[in-house]
Amino acid sequence: MTEEFDALLRFDPVRAITFAVGVLLLGIVLELVLRYLERRATANNRQRTGVILNALHWQPLFWCAWYVVFLILTSFSDISVERQRGLEILWALLLISITTIGVRIMTGWVRLISAQKPSASVSVLTYLVNGVAIVIVVMVVLFALNIPTPLLLITFLGSTLGLSLALREPISNLFAGVVLTVSQRLNPGDFVHLPSGEEGRVMDIEWDVTSIRQTNESQIIVPNSFLTKAEIINFDRPTSEYELKIQVGVSYDSDLVKVEQVTTQVADQVLREVGDGTLANPSYIRYKSFDESDIKLAVYLRCQNFADRNKVRHEFIKQIHHRYQLEGIVMPFPALELHSPADGNLKTTSFPSPLETTHQEEPNGENDK
Repeated sequence: MTEEFDALLRFDPVRAITFAVGVLLLGIVLELVLRYLERRATANNRQRTGVILNALHWQPLFWCAWYVVFLILTSFSDISVERQRGLEILWALLLISITTIGVRIMTGWVRLISAQKPSASVSVLTYLVNGVAIVIVVMVVLFALNIPTPLLLITFLGSTLGLSLALREPISNLFAGVVLTVSQRLNPGDFVHLPSGEEGRVMDIEWDVTSIRQTNESQIIVPNSFLTKAEIINFDRPTSEYELKIQVGVSYDSDLVKVEQVTTQVADQVLREVGDGTLANPSYIRYKSFDESDIKLAVYLRCQNFADRNKVRHEFIKQIHHRYQLEGIVMPFPALELHSPADGNLKTTSFPSPLETTHQEEPNGENDK
């Protein structure tokens, strides 16, 4: 092919230009074909194929233009300085092109993983991939230009030793963020409880800090190195389901079989209304004890996630109270009897008591917000 192009340059410039334009048009056609295939992959939800095709943007056109310039340079004399320098630059550009494709694929994979939870992201992996890509590109360029990279690397490391000591804390947070992400201890979207008592959903793991959004929409910023050392409760590991326990009391005259049927029906209905309409695990009750004025039972509701517990409890208390009234199931008030030593009369005072609710799984017994 080189000899043919040399002949075209020497004997027929018009044919040489036509050949070059034809190669560039071929690159444009390949680029359009790749864009079409990428759209098809996206429409068919073939995300992995889409990432690879997206990484090839503008590369076919670049390779065709690179080939034309390569043929022009190789037509020069072997001892030409312009030929040698131009070929060095061309090989450096080719290596950069290949490196760019690899970096785009890695970045695309990171975005694909983050897209599985659209409410959150993993910025630390993107920062890390981009940083590694920059180092690789610089090393490739230096190698292609025959620049002594070991000496430059030693000089750079020696000059940055003091700086690395000064940046010990940020570097520690960077590697802690990578450890949290790679080890799957903490993922964006997880609902966590911190040792200080705050709780919320992880929104992003950045290169130095992790952002957590509380239920009141306020934001908590926590250093990554702290999260690797502290005792964090993750309510989404190993499963996001959360078993909420609510205690109820019914009268001694109640039909306990009917109470169980009605209570579980209401509990399942509440879980469907609060969740996505499906019921992964049905609710159940356990009778606990004979108390002074009622029979105690515990209702166990399998919430889809820990963040739904307050809404589930609210709806269950409201609906179970209404349903018990319709079914004639009595929740008695506790009564206190007092005897007066002066006249011997019996006085009875009743104190209204709402449904007693507890959830033993909540840490530190804190009140819900």
